[in-house]
Amino acid sequence: EEMVRVAQENGFVVPSVYQGNYSAVARRTEAEVMPVLRKHGIAFYAYSPIAGGFLAKSKASLLAADSRFGKDDFLSQLYNRLYNKPSFVAALDSWESIAVKEGIDRAELAYRWIVYHSHLSAENGDAVIVGASRHDQLRDTVAAIRKGPLSDDAVRAVDAIWETIKDDAPLDNFEGKGE
Repeated sequence: EEMVRVAQENGFVVPSVYQGNYSAVARRTEAEVMPVLRKHGIAFYAYSPIAGGFLAKSKASLLAADSRFGKDDFLSQLYNRLYNKPSFVAALDSWESIAVKEGIDRAELAYRWIVYHSHLSAENGDAVIVGASRHDQLRDTVAAIRKGPLSDDAVRAVDAIWETIKDDAPLDNFEGKGE
């Protein structure tokens, strides 16, 4: 609201796109940001749809030395602060169970959820920012998304996970606690 007000008062261009952190485990945006964006006709571009890789990990592999969460650098510290919390780690077993029941991997579950079942809306100009470190990773992600929506059971199970973690969920990458 403040950005829009300042832009309007000063004759600046009102923002047309907001880029924010959004995933099946970072959904505070749905209630705290999206209503303002919709009110002002601002599109939402979601980054980090697999929660910095968190949703692609099993509990056992989360802190492996080759994992983003197992390193001792800025990004590792950031993502550990955002997602490596007891409620989130406990939810990884449920996340994996959903993926197994769907016959897909954990990352595909995250991508298909955000594209087909989140609050993003093509009619509003919303989009998902897909990241990849290798060409084959990007190709596989696009192929997974093209498979279409998840089952209703999977969507309900993802929503159930959200209910167990939402009090610990981040709004953006600038906070480590759901405040």
